[in-house]
Amino acid sequence: MAQRRDYKGRFVKKNTNKRTPKTQNQLKWWQTALVFLSIIGVINGFIQMFNGKFYGLFVILFWVIIFFILARKWGKKNGEIKEEPQANQNTEAQIQREKVFADIRRRQFERLKPIIEANKPISLTQYEENNLRPFIDENFPNLEVKIVRPLIIETSIAGLQYHDANKKAVKDMLNDIPIGEPLELKRDFENTHSKTATRIYWESYWLGFVPSEYSKVVSEAIDSGLTVSASINDYDDTKTSFFKVQIEIRIDRV
Repeated sequence: MAQRRDYKGRFVKKNTNKRTPKTQNQLKWWQTALVFLSIIGVINGFIQMFNGKFYGLFVILFWVIIFFILARKWGKKNGEIKEEPQANQNTEAQIQREKVFADIRRRQFERLKPIIEANKPISLTQYEENNLRPFIDENFPNLEVKIVRPLIIETSIAGLQYHDANKKAVKDMLNDIPIGEPLELKRDFENTHSKTATRIYWESYWLGFVPSEYSKVVSEAIDSGLTVSASINDYDDTKTSFFKVQIEIRIDRV
């Protein structure tokens, strides 16, 4: 089964901390005990009949009836009757999710529509273009839309353990925020160690810096007035190694 993506094309991370739910075919402890008792009872009945005791036949019939009653009730509870609602629930959830994504794509197109009408280039990733292409072709069938690919940088946060993220309250909050949460980038002009330093904020908390290998590209983009955005791309949700937050920085080069 393909891993589900969100509306930006990112893979949706599963919560690995949740307990694995019981499968529908899993017996309860007392049901398992009755199954074993039924088997033992049938074997005992055959032994009694082999020894010439005809009441062993009644023992066999009794435990066979118990076994079939148990199997019938278990089958009704966990069989086809329960599978169909589950399939319907999955289908309804998928339809609802598609409606949400379709609405997001429509609003994205509405924001880009004035730019396209002005015959200016727009910044879209390949995934975004694939999603918005039906809207573009429908509204601008005879117009060749200029598309410029944004620069996507996937990296981590430098110095995360030295700033606000080191506080327990902030650390606990960051462990629970969803992937895709927006971050704010601000130039640090007072930094004496680097002229290209760029701070990373989540809400009002200073988390750290853009790593040095990307700080020049990011700082120049911010200084030149380009749209630069960032978001959380991945993180360690086991709470044992917090300081591994991966981020995505996007530079729209138009």
